[in-house]
This record gives sequence, C-alpha cells and structure tokens, in this order.
Amino acid sequence: MRKVVTVDATFLKNGYGGVLVFATAQDPNRHHYPLAFGVLDGENKDSWSWFFEMFKTVVPDSSELVFMSDRNGSLINAIANVFPKAHHAHCIWHLAQNVKGHVSNVNKEIVQWRFMDIARIYTVPEFDAEYSAFKNRYPSAAKYLEESSEKEKWARCWFPGDRYNIDTSNVVESMNSVFKDARKYSLIPLVDTIIKKTADWFNEHRKETVRGSSERKLVPLVENLCMTHGRLPGN
Repeated sequence: MRKVVTVDATFLKNGYGGVLVFATAQDPNRHHYPLAFGVLDGENKDSWSWFFEMFKTVVPDSSELVFMSDRNGSLINAIANVFPKAHHAHCIWHLAQNVKGHVSNVNKEIVQWRFMDIARIYTVPEFDAEYSAFKNRYPSAAKYLEESSEKEKWARCWFPGDRYNIDTSNVVESMNSVFKDARKYSLIPLVDTIIKKTADWFNEHRKETVRGSSERKLVPLVENLCMTHGRLPGN
C-alpha cells in the first residue's frame, strides 16, 4: 500500500446534519483501498482530532506517511497535532478551483489546467521556469497562491515526502459519489450500507485473485506494463 492517505468529508442529508468522512489509500494496482470512515458532527477541531486519534490506532505516525486533503483549517491542525511526523499535501484540484477564481479577462479553465500542469512538474529548474512564466501571465493567481499556500504543499518537486501519482483527493470524491443516496439515511442504515458495499468490494477482489495465475509475481497493472514494453521478470 502506498503510504498516502486521502481524507475528505461530505455533508449528510438526513435532517440531522453532520458529515461523512472517508480515509482511503491506493494499492499497487491503483485500486482505491478504504482504510476508515466516520460520521462527525461537523468539520471542527474536536471532531477531526477524534477521527485522527481513532485512525492512529491502526495507522501509526511516521515520516513516510503523507496526508492528502483540501485546505480545511481544522483538518490541517488536527493532522499536525496527531501525526506530527507525517507530511501534508494540498489537493491541487481544490486549489486550482480557487486559483482560477482569482483571474479575470482570461480563460479560467486554461489557468486551472496550467496550474495543475505546473504542480506536477518533477524538477525544480523546470518548475521555476514554468512558474515564473505563469506568474508573469497571471499575477493575481500567483499572488493568491503565495498568500494562501506554500509551494511545498502542492508542487511535486518541492514536496518533502513521497506522494507517488496521488495529487488530488478525487479518490474520496468517488467514494462520496458511491454513497450519494446513503447520505440521506439515518446513522445505522448509513453504516450498514457502507459496510456491505466495502465487503462486496473485498469479496470481488478475492475472487479475482483466485481466478488469476498462481505464478503471477506482479500485480496486473505492473505486469501489463511489463508486457507492453517486453520486460517480464526473467526475460
């Protein structure tokens, strides 16, 4: 499992308020792997602190651990307090939505995707050159970025940890979409629905594994890449 935990919350629609929280990771085959979920009364300091304290009982603090989330202040502070060794990255998709809101008289979608392209650059020299051009072309967007977020939180080449291919919290957005209707349920039916769906996913993947070859040494994603490039183990 890649040690990148994506966390996000979505509002419940059952008349009682509160939010549904998911923490997910990514396995070597790039499948979404649910780690934990919870129901909080809101996105506040005490609720997030409780969630991460519970989460820490199964995922210990480590300098190899990375959290990916939006820039909710209570969430950020809770992670810093409960997981002081871990790194924290900002979702570049959420950040891009704010960046494009700080420009005018230009195509906002182009600004959004330009920022995301720059955030994914691998080397510092290339980043510096591209960001300098971005800053000259969209000074108000760059000003917002520099005032609201550190580049170490969103730029791949400046990030101190290993976040692999994960730079957004879209995986949790997918989870929220799966349980869109369940968010209207009261607490117990909501929890039952999430547990059943998670069990179905794990059962499906177990069956998929049994059907595969016992001689396979790599996950399907990597094996297919090796076959495409003619580099299977032993060849």
